[in-house]
Amino acid sequence: MSTQRPKHFMHLIAAAMAIIALLGGCKQAEPTPAPEVLTSPSPTEVEPASVASDPFEAGWDDREVFSTGLINAEQPVLEQLPGATIYHIELEIPAGLDVLQGHQELRYTNQENEPLNEVYFRLFPNTSGGGLTVSNVKVDGADVESAYEAKNSSLRVPLPSALQPGERAIIEMDFEVTVTRTMAGNYGLFGYFEEVLVLDEFYPAVPAYDEDGWYAYAPYSNGDLSYFDASFYLVRVTAPADLIIVAPGVEINNKQEGDQQIVTIAAGPARDFYLAASEHYVKVSNRVGDTIVNSYTFAEYQKAGNLALEIASHALNVFSDRFGTYPYTEFDVASTPMQALGIEYPGMTGITLGVYDLNAEIGGLPAAVMMESVIAHEVGHQWFYNAVGNDQMGEPWVDEAIVQYLTGLYFEDRYSNFAAEDYRDSWDYRWSRVDYADIPIGLPAGDYEGREYGAIVYGRGPIFIQTLAEEMGQKTFDIFLRDYYQTYKWDIGTGTAFWALAEQHCQCDLTKLFLDWVYDKENAPTPTSSNQTSNGGRFTGWAVLAQKDDYSDVNMTDLPVDYIGITQMREILINAGWNPKHIHELKEFDGETLRDDLDWLAENAAEEDVVLVYVAAHGRYLSDVLEWNNFFADAWEKIPSRRRVLVIDACQAANFTGVVANDPAPYLSIAAVDGDEYGWSGLEEEGLPIIGGVFTHYFNIAFSDKSADSDGDGCVSVQEAALFAEQQQRTYMHEVVFAVPEFLEMYHGIGSFPDEDPTFPDVILDDTIGMPLCLDINQD
Repeated sequence: MSTQRPKHFMHLIAAAMAIIALLGGCKQAEPTPAPEVLTSPSPTEVEPASVASDPFEAGWDDREVFSTGLINAEQPVLEQLPGATIYHIELEIPAGLDVLQGHQELRYTNQENEPLNEVYFRLFPNTSGGGLTVSNVKVDGADVESAYEAKNSSLRVPLPSALQPGERAIIEMDFEVTVTRTMAGNYGLFGYFEEVLVLDEFYPAVPAYDEDGWYAYAPYSNGDLSYFDASFYLVRVTAPADLIIVAPGVEINNKQEGDQQIVTIAAGPARDFYLAASEHYVKVSNRVGDTIVNSYTFAEYQKAGNLALEIASHALNVFSDRFGTYPYTEFDVASTPMQALGIEYPGMTGITLGVYDLNAEIGGLPAAVMMESVIAHEVGHQWFYNAVGNDQMGEPWVDEAIVQYLTGLYFEDRYSNFAAEDYRDSWDYRWSRVDYADIPIGLPAGDYEGREYGAIVYGRGPIFIQTLAEEMGQKTFDIFLRDYYQTYKWDIGTGTAFWALAEQHCQCDLTKLFLDWVYDKENAPTPTSSNQTSNGGRFTGWAVLAQKDDYSDVNMTDLPVDYIGITQMREILINAGWNPKHIHELKEFDGETLRDDLDWLAENAAEEDVVLVYVAAHGRYLSDVLEWNNFFADAWEKIPSRRRVLVIDACQAANFTGVVANDPAPYLSIAAVDGDEYGWSGLEEEGLPIIGGVFTHYFNIAFSDKSADSDGDGCVSVQEAALFAEQQQRTYMHEVVFAVPEFLEMYHGIGSFPDEDPTFPDVILDDTIGMPLCLDINQD
């Protein structure tokens, strides 16, 4: 993405004015030929004979349909990514452009080194002011119950059985997309604005899975959303015939049926898929090598559309020469409304409509100058973001700082060193906006506040890349950067991989440079290890969630609530940004499995990490069967974290949290009821509103209820959630449970009269941490 605001561009202003003069005279600067003007979609010139009449009916391994979109030199990649996800997406766009209907079927291959019990999908329109809902989810033809998580930005799809490494699953679902008319989150990249439909990440998308697990946490307000493996997309769009559709890949079929058009698009390998459409688009085209370059804008901006084509064509040439030929047979530039300056997609870019008014100034610069820097930047992303992928939320510098540096190379190669220095001055200007603070460029996007994100990632970031080039020597650095691209093409690049390869090329130790510029010295990785913490947050969270429903083996009353306590606690943690891989679920636990997972926490959790242990079971099961008092305290004290949380929802729960009372290290224990009190776990057959533990139910609700934030700091702490749950639990027990005579008689039958005690039940907190504990990894 481009959000840059350059300040001094005198040489570039002169160059841009010369180009505009040439375009105004209907002559384009060499070597770009004059554009061809098209006012409607151009048909595919040649359709490969081997493409089936309905490509959706072809076998999953038949990738011939994608060959049209790749230049000849790139054809081997069709055989080199056997495990890449393949999407078949059908989308219906109605005349009102308001509610879209979709169906998606994909083949997912487990390319990890461990079995997977679930697959996640990102639902980013839910964070962008619109909506994306999913229904009728099937895995290999069998219905499954999916679950929304992370503030509805993720969908968890459980697999009927563990998917072993190398195994595949066919996942299908229906989805509905609600299009907003008001720009909201994600820089206004999703919705219908100024007569342009923009559909950023409109479909359920499988995110990347790395050593921290699935990229499934709620996205930050800063930064781009993309963190995906390279995949293949076959997309069929049914839309009003007068819409001009712009998307990654190539059209392999376009037919008219009355007032509708049915367009089939093939794209890949590609990081994600996007669609823009307008009745008013006019297209001009060029050829650069084996690639057709298209520029889309409104007729009144045609001169600017020609300029956009000119810039994109030159940028493709510059970066192809430096790193390797652009891989696709098409590249599109589309003018779209947005709150940023530009946004990258595979094989195309969206550029803000604001720079198409060539009489305007943007950020104190002529629109033409701003347009050139933005388009050059976005074209650079075709090499770094798309071909070489990265975690744009967790490590935004890995593509943005590099591409800022590439934009300087564009001006240097196209014009002169003077022009490049004009552009590079903008980096310094950006950094100055935070008084040249030595904030690491390698932080997750969400860790930057206010101006810091743009100033550090887009300003200090490229200055670091330039400093690295000077340290390595320019010639060595140029060879290294090309090698980095070639090495990680269609793979995922990371900051530590970048660091390690740089040291290989220069045969030097770059540790001081990376610690001075990129990483927090106290938590710095090494060139050979991952540089990611739990989902890019400020701490790592670890959790064990244990619940027992079936007591037939111990002659106790069953509690058939479908492990709802685990589900509710997991929701709290996922919404707070915790890594799903760091959350262990123990269903039908016994003493051995619980001890094993406590050992897992002791082996993995660090002193600064947050650890949560949740247990829901009959109190008698804990005392009589597990013999809780004989093992738990010792296992608990072995966990090195100084921010441990123990939550127990059981009858007489305080008797079980009390065993850790002598622990010398800081902890927070929460018992749903006191040691002489009996809690309540609702069953569906009883007909009451709450199923499962009443305390856990309200504890879960607290984290999304602003009224629970009693100190008004913007985060509901664990302590605040427990106090909120205590009051709500009391109200529910006295007004709902005790209102049913047979339920009240159950208490009286065991000699307990809680209906006569307005303080029943008591939630017991033992807090030696001494400060509010926020579970949100994006909070301090």
